[in-house]
Formats: sequence, structure tokens, C-alpha cells
Amino acid sequence: MNQDGRPPSSEQGLHLVSVSQQRRISYFENTNTIHRMQAGKDASKRTVAVDTLKPYDELEVSFTSSNNGESVWNAPYASDWALVTEQLVQPYPKSKTITGLALDWSTHRRSAIGSDNFQLTWADDDHLYGAWGDGGGFGGSNSNGRVGLGVARITGGPDNYEGKNIWGGYQPETAATFDGKSWGMISVNSKLHMWVVPDKPAGKTYRNHYEYIELASSNDHGKSWKKAPWRFETNDQLTIPTFLNFGKNNEGV
Repeated sequence: MNQDGRPPSSEQGLHLVSVSQQRRISYFENTNTIHRMQAGKDASKRTVAVDTLKPYDELEVSFTSSNNGESVWNAPYASDWALVTEQLVQPYPKSKTITGLALDWSTHRRSAIGSDNFQLTWADDDHLYGAWGDGGGFGGSNSNGRVGLGVARITGGPDNYEGKNIWGGYQPETAATFDGKSWGMISVNSKLHMWVVPDKPAGKTYRNHYEYIELASSNDHGKSWKKAPWRFETNDQLTIPTFLNFGKNNEGV
């Protein structure tokens, strides 16, 4: 809009602008070229386009500047387009103290290729324990020893650590007895506990990590697990929880 409230003569379409001026929705019919007045130079904005005549799919929009103070987007083809422009506002000013970050990769190691998650807890025996998903764990791969959920023990220090599959995965101490995913484990009073969400809910054929949450516990440092007789269901409005660990065997609490 111009300062007097009138739309620019070359800016076609219908427009809705939020009161805060941080979001704008525009609609254009039967066109593949869209003009708009350029935003302020200091504004950081992101625009996506949706073809309203097709199934919903977002296209990233990149406007180019023209000589007459406008910006132009050339759509891939002519259609009825809806564009959403949102100003990306920084929640805090740039730091004057931290001006950059450099990572030292000289000590980087990569183990358990193909397995992910690996939330860890520091147990009473001074070892780390954690679960992974979708892989063979230590010594395995995406296909070799692959399980949906496995548990490993990590011994040693940062310079000489070693991982061992203790429940599921490649050459484990014991085989996994149920499937799922976990993003939280904790050691309390020499007992391990982990939250488990299903890959496929019991009795169902579809994948859904959000249908319910179960608590599994181990009295033998991860070699066997038993689930509690209760669950958190979807209507409890809790999903994929984790634990906040506080020191060895959670003794910092």
C-alpha cells in the first residue's frame, strides 16, 4: 500500500495485511507474472506461493528487482496463485560478544553408521547407556543387524570410548523383544528407564509415533526390559517425552 492508503497502480491482485504488518496474503488470477512494490531494505522476508487450482504444494518465491521500484516474480506457468509473505523478525539483537563459531573436527569420530537418536544416560556403573533407532548399532549398518529400537552401552572416555550393543542390533548381548523409538533414558537407583513410542501401534498396520507412550524399565543395565502396565494416550496431550539427566545415576537431584 502507498502511504496514503491507496494500492500501487501496478500491483494487481487482492491483498490482506496483518495489523502488525508482518504477514501479507495476496491472490492473483490467471497470471504467471506478479509485480509488487519492494519492501523496506532492512526487512527480512520469506514468500511462498501456492497454486490454488492444484493440490496444496508450496513453492519458494524469489522476487527480482526492476528499474521502476517494483519487484517481480515469474511463476513457472499461468494459474491462480496465492502468495504468503512473512517478515522474519529476530527475537533478539545480534551479539556483540559472540561474533563467530569455528568447529574443531580433528577429534571427530563416527560410529554406529545408519543408527540415530542415541539419547544417553550416565549410570551407576560409570558407563553411558542409550537407545538408537533404525540401524544395526555399533558394528552394524542400515541392513546388518538392523532393528527399529536397540540399546547400547558406551565405555571409556572421549579419546578411547567403545560401544557395545546390549539389546538388539548387530551381535547383541540379548535380542530386542519389542519395536518402537525412544528419545529419553535415565538411570535412577541403578535402574534404567526409557520412554518408548511405537513404530506401528499394537494391532495396527500403519506407522504412528504419537498414538501412545510407554515406559520400559531394566534392572540389569539394559539386557532386558519390561514395560509398565499403563500408557499415556493421545488424549493426554503428551508426545515423545524425554528425561532431564542430572549427574551420574541422577544423583545430582
